[in-house]
Amino acid sequence: MRLLPRLKNITDAEKDLFNSYLEEKLRRVTPILEDHYPDNDAVTIDVRIEKFNKHNAFSFSITIDMPHGKFLATEVKHNIKEVMDIVMDKIEQQLNKHFKKLARE
Repeated sequence: MRLLPRLKNITDAEKDLFNSYLEEKLRRVTPILEDHYPDNDAVTIDVRIEKFNKHNAFSFSITIDMPHGKFLATEVKHNIKEVMDIVMDKIEQQLNKHFKKLARE
């Protein structure tokens, strides 16, 4: 699994918070992906965060590219942890739904 973080307009303190919280949140998704794709190069996770200084808001998106699909979740909120929680919940739901559908077939 390859992780591609992209940060824009983020301060050093926000970057440290983002990286530590991202690592914590990816622990929920990583086992799901590794169960189905044990090869490290089969899955690419593209993570993007941008701070909008004018609105004091964060845009966070995650794209997971796998051999059997591509999943995207994005959100904009004023709190960095809140936006990451919402997006990770969305992507986890998408992955669970996808793999349950594959299991039925």
